[in-house]
Amino acid sequence: QAANFSAKYFGGEIIEDRDQWLTHKSLAPSAVAAAVRFHYNQRQAFHDVYFVNDPTKPSGPMSVANYINYLHNLHRFDLQETWDWYQDWHL
Repeated sequence: QAANFSAKYFGGEIIEDRDQWLTHKSLAPSAVAAAVRFHYNQRQAFHDVYFVNDPTKPSGPMSVANYINYLHNLHRFDLQETWDWYQDWHL
């Protein structure tokens, strides 16, 4: 639903072909995921937003310190698509 909303109201395009995804290529079979591509610079460049619900990932309460460490371990500064912006709900 979030991907459809983003495509409809923010002008993104849902990427149906997972071969075009830049990240999240090795999700668990039970994961539900969608990708939305946003073009800019006269469609010469783009960025992708991924919406993932993976029930195999840990859930439940986590201390702030543990959560910060978890987020910092996700960073890969060599690949912009994986930059962690601490999920802005105003997307």
